[in-house]
Amino acid sequence: MLSYDTERHAKEIFSHLVRGWLTKHTSDQSETELLELGQAAVHLAENFSRIASDLTSPDRTPEPERPFCEFTLEQLFIEWQQRGLKVWERKEKRQLQNRFRRFIFPTLGPRPAAQIQPSEIVATLRMVEDAGYLASAHQLLAELKRLFRFATAAGYLTHNPTTDVRAALYRRRVRRRATILVPRRIGELLRAIDSYRGKAVPKYFIRLVPLVFVRVGELRRAEWREINFRAAEWRIPASRMKARRTHIVPLSRQVKSLFRGLQRITGYSKYVFASSSSKTGYITERTFNAMLASTGFGGEMTSTGFRSMAATYLSERGWTTEAIERQLSHADPIRLRRHYVLAEYLPERRRMMQAWADYLDQLRSNAKTG
Repeated sequence: MLSYDTERHAKEIFSHLVRGWLTKHTSDQSETELLELGQAAVHLAENFSRIASDLTSPDRTPEPERPFCEFTLEQLFIEWQQRGLKVWERKEKRQLQNRFRRFIFPTLGPRPAAQIQPSEIVATLRMVEDAGYLASAHQLLAELKRLFRFATAAGYLTHNPTTDVRAALYRRRVRRRATILVPRRIGELLRAIDSYRGKAVPKYFIRLVPLVFVRVGELRRAEWREINFRAAEWRIPASRMKARRTHIVPLSRQVKSLFRGLQRITGYSKYVFASSSSKTGYITERTFNAMLASTGFGGEMTSTGFRSMAATYLSERGWTTEAIERQLSHADPIRLRRHYVLAEYLPERRRMMQAWADYLDQLRSNAKTG
């Protein structure tokens, strides 16, 4: 016997079927055809009743779920992507998939996830190291740890085999990115940038890099709609930021002047640093590296070095850590505060960015820096 709601739902389905069938066959139907339609409806009702009764029967024993120990690592990875990585950007998911397909799945993909031992993970990652990808091996280990943490938390596995794997890999020596901190050399770098001989758009780009000290990729993809001259700020959307959070860059007088000059050249385009020779429509990172090398400071300075240079100076001059870190778009190291402290410190950051631009002008003119 069906419940009232189930029976009502069944009747609604059948009435829709009948109306749809009659609408399709607009001519008068014979008694035989109507009888066939009625028999079909009865047949559907009987099947519906039987299936619903089986599902609602108190004596019904649920089908045993597939034992988690039978999940292969590749199947577990797919489950992680569907549940644990829903908030990831499509590009990040694709990059993660490519890394696993290239380095992990050939050896560990078909293995039952519950049977994978630490020694197997070590052997796989050592193959990555032997191929010359030392940094990739540690990155893959971090991603495997996250995968297995998800699996144990969700009840798919009872242990995490990645816990002690790091001790068996080569130790990474963190290299400090090349930067220039001596005021005299900073002035020489700025004058070399000013004397760069090349196309107008790349020249504006390399002059703006030290002033705004955002990540080079964020600057390359800048769009004119993000620049607000009246508010004197550049708002980078969260989709382009590493921390997935909208980033505001206060514009100093010097930066506004450069953007105004550049607008006369690329204002017609969507992108601030438009390039007709690039498939993306904006200048490439290779262009920037070539420009930096042409100044003679290629081995002494890097793109991230401009960020280190600015952060060091601003810290030494007494600007607050909160304002500096927010301007660098760094995530708060304290996770709880990261979610609840949403202060932008904009008034201080506006003063700070103008002070930084003025200081660079001072160094460029070779004035006494103290």
